[in-house]
Amino acid sequence: MIGSLCAYAVARLNFPFKNLLLALVLAIAIFPGIAIIGALFRQFSAWGLTNNYLALILPNVTFTLPICIWILTAFFSELPSELEESARVDGATRMQAFTRITVPLSAPGVFTASILLFIQAWNEFLVARTFMSQLTRLTATVAIAQFEGADMAAQYPWGQITAASIVITLPLVILGSCFSVGSSLA
Repeated sequence: MIGSLCAYAVARLNFPFKNLLLALVLAIAIFPGIAIIGALFRQFSAWGLTNNYLALILPNVTFTLPICIWILTAFFSELPSELEESARVDGATRMQAFTRITVPLSAPGVFTASILLFIQAWNEFLVARTFMSQLTRLTATVAIAQFEGADMAAQYPWGQITAASIVITLPLVILGSCFSVGSSLA
């Protein structure tokens, strides 16, 4: 939701340094998380956020929001602005034109961005491994990496790792299928 509003503003409003802002957004998107994980760990530890879901949510939103803005800006730029202008002539505010005209038209782009960002967050390993140490709070990717015997070179539990990998991939396949059906209907 935040990404779509920001992308809409960047795509539709004319302001100075717009291209510089998009370049900055892209630079943040490709910034390696490993470069700041130590500082984040110290800060989250000071705030008491280790083993807390906020320690996963905040970095994931920070790392996925620029990608969302980049994808949706390109999509909103391709939508005809004349439809929104006609709604504005009929008395709609910019926000009403966005919610009643642009949002329904942008469903395929939002679905695409949602799928890509969900997959990125679902497969995230570094943040989850750093901030979560309680067994009940581990994400699936970290839990698989900590299977019994996975830390010994000669005794990898390949069967269990493969089975668990298939099981955690199923939600991605189901979600992708639902979104592809939803975007084709929209």
